[in-house]
Amino acid sequence: LPPFAREGDRIDVSVASIGDARSIQGGYLMLTPLYAGEEIYALAQGSLSTGGFSVERGSAQASKNAGFVARIPNGAIVEQSVDVEFDFGDKITLSLTNKDFTTASRIAYVINEELGQVAVAKDAGTVDIFLTETQKADPVSTISFIENLRVTPDAVAKIVINERTGTVVFGSGVKISAVAIAQGGLKVEIDSRKEVSQPAPFSEGQTVVVEQVKIDTEEEKANTVVLEPNTSVGELVDALNAIGASPRDIISILQAMKEAGALHGVLEIM
Repeated sequence: LPPFAREGDRIDVSVASIGDARSIQGGYLMLTPLYAGEEIYALAQGSLSTGGFSVERGSAQASKNAGFVARIPNGAIVEQSVDVEFDFGDKITLSLTNKDFTTASRIAYVINEELGQVAVAKDAGTVDIFLTETQKADPVSTISFIENLRVTPDAVAKIVINERTGTVVFGSGVKISAVAIAQGGLKVEIDSRKEVSQPAPFSEGQTVVVEQVKIDTEEEKANTVVLEPNTSVGELVDALNAIGASPRDIISILQAMKEAGALHGVLEIM
């Protein structure tokens, strides 16, 4: 449950298939209780949104993204809230989602500029704010004031890859060294046909079914692109698109660039 969720609030729901189900595209989630321990905290139901598809007929199949994972926006109604005690005592502790020493230091500096020397950055993910007697009497207004202060977070050089959907997101701090990229592929076609072999008349041979297999291979010409030092993320994407790289190819190329030491940033695969 999100913080401060109350009875009757709506929340988003994630749904995944179990067993041998291959696709839940176009499906509908029947009324389903969401448990925590032995208690029901929400009831979910609604139409599923997969962002992909899977079509199968006989031995042929075509699919896009993962059709067995879906979401239902505002698909659950909170039936029971979690009690939250809104009492800060002498201080408020800010916990950073993205831990970073520079960001924590900047937050403390901005707060101290506005409220006096009341904030201390304890570590990369925690900032303590000591309250005055006036602020203790109205902590909500104090938090609201702090929320509206402008802080420039430290840019994290990160690339996030979602292999289910083929999505790649670059952070602005990603740096690229000089590197050459060659992208090609090997195409293999296998044609299998069953033929009947008939024996000669009046012979003792038997009629048998023989499988004839034909294999053709075609190696695509490798496309090569050279990236200069300090290449931007936009130039990298343009270069990969220029050589006809698909999202799946781009994911493989990025992983290879990371291994080669040409990609300076955190590569996170969801």
